[in-house]
Amino acid sequence: MRGIVWGSTYDIATNKLIQVIKEYNMIGIIPDREVITKYNAWVKFENGDYWVACGPAESARGHKANISYVDRAINKEFFNTVIKHCTINFPYRGFLFFGEGELNEYDT
Repeated sequence: MRGIVWGSTYDIATNKLIQVIKEYNMIGIIPDREVITKYNAWVKFENGDYWVACGPAESARGHKANISYVDRAINKEFFNTVIKHCTINFPYRGFLFFGEGELNEYDT
């Protein structure tokens, strides 16, 4: 499974990615490789799952994922033009929202 954490800023996305890593660790799935720097954050787990953190940049268009964690503070236009198109792979399509803001499940 591939996942993307979309933050209204890169720092917010990175912090949420760190929470995802902690959740995986709690259920016994350990990162196989983890990179968290000022400009790049991603993790690949031993079960093959791959997660990446992205800020609200047009350059993120090339990413593809089964699930996206989306910061509610991201504007709806970016959600509709970029995030929706990056989150289209099967077996399921999912959006989970976090943080404060106007964006919600009804916008999907």
